[in-house]
Amino acid sequence: MPKKPIAFIVGVGPGLGVALAKRFARSGLHVALFARNLDFLTAVQKDIVSASGDASSFVCDVTDAKSVEKAFGEVEAQFPDSPYELFIYSKTLSIWSVDVAVFKRSPFLDITPQEAEDSWRSLCFGAFLTSQKVLPKMVTQERGTLLFTGATASLRGAANFSTLAMSKFALRALTQSLAKEFHPKGVHVAHIIVDGMIESDKIKQFMGDAPDGTRLKPEKIADVYHDIYKQDKSVWTQDIGVAFRHKVQRNSNSIFTLRSFATATNSSSQSIVNNWKVGSKLHGFVVHDNKFVKEFDLNAIKLVHEATGAIHFHINNII
Repeated sequence: MPKKPIAFIVGVGPGLGVALAKRFARSGLHVALFARNLDFLTAVQKDIVSASGDASSFVCDVTDAKSVEKAFGEVEAQFPDSPYELFIYSKTLSIWSVDVAVFKRSPFLDITPQEAEDSWRSLCFGAFLTSQKVLPKMVTQERGTLLFTGATASLRGAANFSTLAMSKFALRALTQSLAKEFHPKGVHVAHIIVDGMIESDKIKQFMGDAPDGTRLKPEKIADVYHDIYKQDKSVWTQDIGVAFRHKVQRNSNSIFTLRSFATATNSSSQSIVNNWKVGSKLHGFVVHDNKFVKEFDLNAIKLVHEATGAIHFHINNII
């Protein structure tokens, strides 16, 4: 009986990572789950197997070359005859799921060399290390697909997010170079820019429900990845984006928007934001929630317009 092809999912976390693993398991691939948290990986593996899929878990710190060598060596030892069909590097950004050093908003002059290096290692160097482990076999097979998860920062560098921007720009450049080198050898390399907020239980718990189309559903993003994986070689995609609509009409009197703004520490504006208590009113809006996220020095505020029901989320960063 032929061995099942392997799909490497590197960076399995709540949301997109899990959705990708389950989607490609349903497609008949043996999913190799990579992350640092073995307990979490084991739970995801159990879910996949219970749904008649195949999966294995491998503890790996993608920023460490020795850890990467060990984890991929374990895959080869367990499945020496299985083809390497797919590789996904999915280090997504969420204030609830990534290292603070990777996502933290900081003025450029306050960033330490270690913080800059940590961001680059996680979001770019890890992709370099791990893709090097699968490409030799894919080239020999003259077949394989590498998919890399990008972000809004892959296209636009925002103020006070220089470490994130430089890392995601670098990842995109890496994928462009790999595509030009390996497309002629039968290996499809693509970069998917996830330009928006990914729906999750944590997001719902904090921000509540939102109109359809205003948050990216991880299962639907996974479907896009699967579509790219199934592309005919004559129409291979290299750079593609998925995005939510920043402003969407829900019905005749309800609009959902997401806005962000920055405020200097100790300024009068920041004082005003801190005083937006639940139930207080501002220009026709009622504050429904106002939470301070200490790790990232930001306020997240949910407001609802009294007359129209319009929902606004403000992410206020202290700089």
